[in-house]
Amino acid sequence: MVSIDRKRCLLSWAGVGNVEGVIRHANPALPREYITMRGGIVGARIPGLQTSFLQLQDGDILVLATDGIDCRFVQVMGLPHPPDKLAGYILERYAKPHDDALVLVARYLFTATTPGGTSS
Repeated sequence: MVSIDRKRCLLSWAGVGNVEGVIRHANPALPREYITMRGGIVGARIPGLQTSFLQLQDGDILVLATDGIDCRFVQVMGLPHPPDKLAGYILERYAKPHDDALVLVARYLFTATTPGGTSS
């Protein structure tokens, strides 16, 4: 489960299973960050859940991919595609042929608003 607190620009994550999560920061000087996974099988040996937190910045890209996607997908996270095109690109090139696969790509866009509702 991923939740984003827009006021604090904070991503919180708690999960079990074979999903890889990666943040590519909009600032190229910052390294990629990997969302911590916990082993286990949903409906069976579920370990105690632990919430992790990552600070987000405007334009950061989040990719969540199941184990049906080859982990080398991180090599193309820097391509200048919009999120929907990047998800399709990853799915086409990195989906394992005999496994189910899912990719979610999202770009974090921070918009500060004043009480009057206008952007600042």
